[in-house]
Amino acid sequence: MNLDQLKELEFDKIGNWPWIMKLAVITLSCAVVIGLVVYLDTLPQLENRETLEKKEKNELGKLQVRAAKASRLPELKKQLAYMQRAYKKMRERLPTKKQVAALLIDISQKGRAAGLEFRLYDPQSEQKQKEFVQIPIAIRVIGTYNELGKFVSDIAELPRIVTLHNIRISKSGSKGKLQMSVLARTYKYEDKRRKKYKRRRR
Repeated sequence: MNLDQLKELEFDKIGNWPWIMKLAVITLSCAVVIGLVVYLDTLPQLENRETLEKKEKNELGKLQVRAAKASRLPELKKQLAYMQRAYKKMRERLPTKKQVAALLIDISQKGRAAGLEFRLYDPQSEQKQKEFVQIPIAIRVIGTYNELGKFVSDIAELPRIVTLHNIRISKSGSKGKLQMSVLARTYKYEDKRRKKYKRRRR
């Protein structure tokens, strides 16, 4: 079939077309339909599938993170319980306001029991911290090396928390004795909730 014969073909008489032209038209029509189906239906589905796969991976990652956290939850609870017990014990070792005076006496008595001579014992102004109050005590004593060591050891064994800072040891005027200057610090628990309660009652 040549070009002139193609020009003579009319669509309203397609039934009279040669079979090869009918086949070509049917093939072309099918190709157009398939192309439209792919463009309008299949491609959006593929894009949607990629989006869903990304979401699935993202959700799977979140689930894995949650599963890892959940598996560590018993261990974290144990650690939290341990920290709470340790904090409670430490807080119990802090003297209350009424117990501070007795603790100051205990510190000086430990020194005298060790055989030390006090040259200075000066409780200083309280220093407020976040949850407790720090009470510094400037101390200067004279005694032998063993007496100083016993005093430091006895302070460490007190039921209340007392820490020693800025320790300076030098020769004293007395033969065989040393002078020790130290800043002792004890701590008083500051119960802010109790203070707020008292303020509200006022």
